[in-house]
Amino acid sequence: MDVSVVMRTHNCSLGTHPYDPCVAVQSILDQKYISNLQIVIFDDGSDDGTPERVKASFRDQVMLVRGERIGPIHALNAWFMATKHPLITFFDTDDLAHPHMLLRLAQPFAWEGCGYSFCDYVEVNAEKGETPFRLHGNPYKGTGIGGFMFRKSAFEAVRGFDASL
Repeated sequence: MDVSVVMRTHNCSLGTHPYDPCVAVQSILDQKYISNLQIVIFDDGSDDGTPERVKASFRDQVMLVRGERIGPIHALNAWFMATKHPLITFFDTDDLAHPHMLLRLAQPFAWEGCGYSFCDYVEVNAEKGETPFRLHGNPYKGTGIGGFMFRKSAFEAVRGFDASL
């Protein structure tokens, strides 16, 4: 399966941000049964060394695109065309992927009429040193964008995210 993963970063270096984007990227690289994986990281104007740290950690395993500070929705839309695969998912710097996440998200696309798929996720409260889990099943009630996969053609048909919302 051919999948592009898009991640936006902005000032996520250790010490200034509670999440490590390198941990998130590694969880994507650890995916099973994905034959062709593209990871596109859009840095939205970081000035704390985030892009340099990510590039140094992963070299040619990720495509790093640097941009001016234009905000998350505009950044995703502006750099969306850098993806090369027919299936796309978005990932945040605070996300961790189960090793079969991309496989499970991609399976419904065997049906030609599938435009998107979604999955449940588990929230972990790391700030309190606890790990209370909460499972979400409704994609329209609290699911982050990291739980969705789109057919690129479907995303193009709706012209990306509506930044006015």
